[in-house]
Amino acid sequence: AGLVCQMNAGSKYSAFTDVSKKYNVDAASGCCEHCSQSGTPTWSWSMSYRTCICQNATTSAVREVHSDYVSGPTAQTPVTPQQESCRTVQGYKYSADYDIRKIYNVPNADGCCDYCRLQVDTSTWAWSQQYKTCICQ
Repeated sequence: AGLVCQMNAGSKYSAFTDVSKKYNVDAASGCCEHCSQSGTPTWSWSMSYRTCICQNATTSAVREVHSDYVSGPTAQTPVTPQQESCRTVQGYKYSADYDIRKIYNVPNADGCCDYCRLQVDTSTWAWSQQYKTCICQ
């Protein structure tokens, strides 16, 4: 079973609370899960650098505003696999008539899904592997 992660898009915890870093993490949910398993109380994930930072901040600590980051407390609650992951279907794109936001330099589909769920509050999205572009719909 996976973990339920509280995610706050557009913010990160201060660097002075950093405990460890993990590189090449494709999604905020993967960062939260990694830091939950390592036992740290908080985490921050950089979308553009795909870097997960496990942190020792209190959950009430003031987070810095930073559009490239997603952060939150580590998870404690088990969930079913359907709740923890994005559903991906290759080879399709939803109609452009419903585009809400377009984001460039998104490294992968999981990162696109996380961004659209957290920043735009929508579960419909499309990601171009060729252009590394995410479209929230």
